[in-house]
Amino acid sequence: MDNYTYIVKCSDGTLYTGWTNDLEKRIQSHNEGKGAKYTKTRTPVTLVYYETFPTKQEAMKREYAIKQMRRKEKEKLIAEGIAVSDSIQVGIMIEIPAAAVLADQFAKEVDFFSIGTNDLIQYTLAADRMSSGVSYLYQPFNPSILRLVKHVIDSAHKEGKWAGMCGEMAGEPLAAPLLLGLGLDEFSMSATSILSQRKLIRGLSQAEMAELANKAINCGTMEEVVELVEAATK
Repeated sequence: MDNYTYIVKCSDGTLYTGWTNDLEKRIQSHNEGKGAKYTKTRTPVTLVYYETFPTKQEAMKREYAIKQMRRKEKEKLIAEGIAVSDSIQVGIMIEIPAAAVLADQFAKEVDFFSIGTNDLIQYTLAADRMSSGVSYLYQPFNPSILRLVKHVIDSAHKEGKWAGMCGEMAGEPLAAPLLLGLGLDEFSMSATSILSQRKLIRGLSQAEMAELANKAINCGTMEEVVELVEAATK
C-alpha cells in the first residue's frame, strides 16, 4: 500500500501538510470537515502537491520536514514539483563570545557549527583588526581564543555534531597543528591556501597535535603558544 505526504491549499489561502495511505479519501475527509482540526474551518481545500512513499514512517518523516519549511519554500516545491531533501543540515555561525560560551546549549538545536574566527577574535579581545592603532592586540593564538574554540568544538562533538571553521585562522599554517589537535572537523579557507594547508595537515599526527593543543590552551600568552607550536613542528 502506498503512503502519501501531501499539501492542500485551504480556502483562506493557507497551506496544510499531512500524510495518508488513501489520498482521495483523505482530501474528501478534509472537505467534509473531518480531516484535521486546522482544515475544519478552512474548507474547501484543494490538493496542490503530494509525494509517494512505500512506508508510513517515510511519509511521516517527510510530512515533518515539509512542515518545517517556510511558506516560500513550500510554494516553490508546489510550483516546481521538485522534492526537497530531508537531510539538509542547519547550522549556525559562532562569531561572538556570547555564542561561543553557550555553544553547549546551541549544539542541542543545530546540526553543525561554523566558527567565524575573524569576528570572534576581535570581539573577544576588543581589538579591531582593521584599526592600525589597536590591530597589534588582534591575537589569533591568544590562549583565550584557543579555549573558546576548544569549547565550541567539544560542545559540538558531545552532541554528535561537527564543527568547522571559516576565517583567516583556518588557512594559517601555524594554526593548523592547534586546530587539528583541538579536533576541528572542517577547514574553510581561500583557494590559495588549500594545497599548502593540506600538505601540512597530512604530515601531522592527530594524537601528537592533541597533546600540543592541550599544552597551548594552558599557556599564559600568545607568544608562549607560538613558541610552543614552532618548537613542536620544526
